[in-house]
Amino acid sequence: MAVWVHGLPSVDLAVPATAAPARVPDGVIPSGAEVRDRAGQYLGEVLVWVGGGHLSAIEYAWVTDEAPDRLPDVSTMTLV
Repeated sequence: MAVWVHGLPSVDLAVPATAAPARVPDGVIPSGAEVRDRAGQYLGEVLVWVGGGHLSAIEYAWVTDEAPDRLPDVSTMTLV
């Protein structure tokens, strides 16, 4: 687990140098997961980043007033 902004969770990924890179542009992949509470209220989204043709990070972009202190549980996510 890495911290991109003080106190906020993120995950940096390391891919073996022997893994062949995908032919995709760097940045956020055009898919993700919406995060919603039990009442269906939108809380944010989980983004997956690519760098140099490899998965490089997972980020939780939240829209709530209070910043999360952990990544959301998979049961709260829906792929989009």
